[in-house]
Amino acid sequence: MAADKTNCTVCNAEILVTTASRTGGKCMPCVNGDRYSYVAYLAVEDFFARTSDDYALAPNLEPHPPNPEFKTALTTLRAQPGVAEVLIPVDEFGEPEQELEPCSDRIFIIGAPDETTIADWANRLGAEFYREERAGAEVPLNHSRGQPAWCLVWD
Repeated sequence: MAADKTNCTVCNAEILVTTASRTGGKCMPCVNGDRYSYVAYLAVEDFFARTSDDYALAPNLEPHPPNPEFKTALTTLRAQPGVAEVLIPVDEFGEPEQELEPCSDRIFIIGAPDETTIADWANRLGAEFYREERAGAEVPLNHSRGQPAWCLVWD
């Protein structure tokens, strides 16, 4: 007989009901704090308001656009049909106390745009793309509100 299962309230992973009752509804990786590797998920405006370095986002991209052009492109992407939000996951802050100089090599597109839209934007921005395997796997549910997420990454 299969054990009763439910989903983690943070990442949506399937967990045992007994685990959920012990942890307040969370899976063990979420309880231990090692599910997500990012210190913050910033909106486009928040990210660019905190950085002065043109290479803070997509540092490996060449030729690299200046921040105003990158911000405009991501704001335009956010306005595409099916896109609810564009988030920039921050790996670290250069100055954590002031939360200045965030850096990231990817963006998350929250919502359900069709794949051709994502492929087109990945091509325009010189990025690779993939879809999050399940809601909550890479973007916490409180940021994605349970919607699917696409990732554009600059390796």
